[in-house]
Amino acid sequence: QFNDAKKIYFLKVIDTAVNSPTSPHTRRAIENDLMAFFDVGDIGKITVTQVMSVTPDHALAYRQALEKKGYANATICRRMSSVRRLYKLLQRQNLTAFNPLDTAFVPMPSPKADEIITAPLTAEEAEKILSVPTHSWNGRRNYMMMVLAFCLGLRRSEIAAIRAEQIHRNAKGELEFSIPIKHEKQRICFIDSVVETALFRWAEKRGYQAGPLFPSCQGKPQKYISVSQIWYIFHRAAKKAGVQREDPRPIGKDNGQKKWHISPHSFRAGCIVEMFSAKVPVDQIKK
Repeated sequence: QFNDAKKIYFLKVIDTAVNSPTSPHTRRAIENDLMAFFDVGDIGKITVTQVMSVTPDHALAYRQALEKKGYANATICRRMSSVRRLYKLLQRQNLTAFNPLDTAFVPMPSPKADEIITAPLTAEEAEKILSVPTHSWNGRRNYMMMVLAFCLGLRRSEIAAIRAEQIHRNAKGELEFSIPIKHEKQRICFIDSVVETALFRWAEKRGYQAGPLFPSCQGKPQKYISVSQIWYIFHRAAKKAGVQREDPRPIGKDNGQKKWHISPHSFRAGCIVEMFSAKVPVDQIKK
């Protein structure tokens, strides 16, 4: 039984589970995973009773439901780990006796079992895709994002998080900006003449005000573009340019269809291959 004070403390643990990661995208993913597991439309509507009533059977049924819907193993593991993390925090505070999502009770699928190795874009394919965006506001923004993905190898989450005020000239007069990476480290990205030209053309459309470098739409300069929106933009441009890869995973159940599979990560992989071909040291590529 929980008194009012303990219920408040319990809810604070849920808040900690969501908000302790430094990345806003990670926080949002954890929040969405918890809402999906407990079947609520708002994180604040998760109740103590809901959390305490979960059993390993419930967790296993949830995993099986995700598998039936065709989610990739990596997605299933991430969704389950978000909920498992919550119960670990509750265990540490002696608010629950055991973790119903412990892998001893609910084994996880191998996240690598259905992994699709991203085929890198070639320079010629990237050039075709970069010819798709127009000179409109959206076109300039989309072109600039693709240039950063292919020339600097940025992830879509990193592209979405860049702010205009982060870009500056260093002591040598070179344009650069830093982005957070794993383990709270910073990666410094240097902008060459090709990227700089594209950046200034985009700035002419966007303006030079502070805020997200890539707003989600014109007229909302402070609203960040989402990672799913970036995926769709890149995917659609590749399809329009006639650049494609077959995804061996079937769509739906046993229908044998193939998906058009070019993603932002294809640009990042292309950048890595280009750097490796140019004999850039591997330790530099890793950075």
